[in-house]
Amino acid sequence: MDRKAFFGRNKVLELQAKKQRTAFTVSDLQAYSGPFDYAAARHLLTRTNFGASLESINQAMDDGLETTLDKILTAYIPPTLP
Repeated sequence: MDRKAFFGRNKVLELQAKKQRTAFTVSDLQAYSGPFDYAAARHLLTRTNFGASLESINQAMDDGLETTLDKILTAYIPPTLP
């Protein structure tokens, strides 16, 4: 096996793959406009927490998308110890 040719080929393939990647910016993102139903609430809570209980899914559906996102993204500050 010709090591120079093998490793050189991988480097060429790697450079070609870098050229094909597209950079996305914040302006490319679209606001979510679909329904915030059980499936959407479950998906959001599962992806952002360590699972989703039925209680937390129902609470998220009652609160709505904006309030649920605010709760998820607000930092938890534990109470100070005496």
